[in-house]
Amino acid sequence: CSSDLGASASLLLAACVSCLILISVCRKMFQREGLPPGPAPLPLLGNLLKLTGGDMVKSLLSMRTTYGSVFTIHFGPQPVVVVCGYETLKDLLIDQGDNSLDRGAAPIFERIFHGHGISFTNGESWKQLRQFSLMTMKNFGVGKRG
Repeated sequence: CSSDLGASASLLLAACVSCLILISVCRKMFQREGLPPGPAPLPLLGNLLKLTGGDMVKSLLSMRTTYGSVFTIHFGPQPVVVVCGYETLKDLLIDQGDNSLDRGAAPIFERIFHGHGISFTNGESWKQLRQFSLMTMKNFGVGKRG
């Protein structure tokens, strides 16, 4: 009888802890403060089911028609801001470059690229790389008319 009581208590405790973890994850995922609009994420999965595996680009472009050229999707519980379109990207990186200085680090990209490359760096190193890239492109005539 006491072993049944102990098993029931353990099961109840595990259920309570699981519920608290799920509530915490859901609360984090549905906090949209300061993030652009986007599709509502599922708990734990985010928007992974809305992204077709073979053609993620088509999925993102179809979301662009619904949510605009800047929107938020969730890879699991992690929110990701997506920027679509040349003009929007140019505005973000050139005209408002300092506003996008601190982006979240993705551990998989850190492991692959070791913090190198204009797309995967953050902070001061990104700022220096951006200035160098813009100066180099101007020297090669990118952006000049005629």
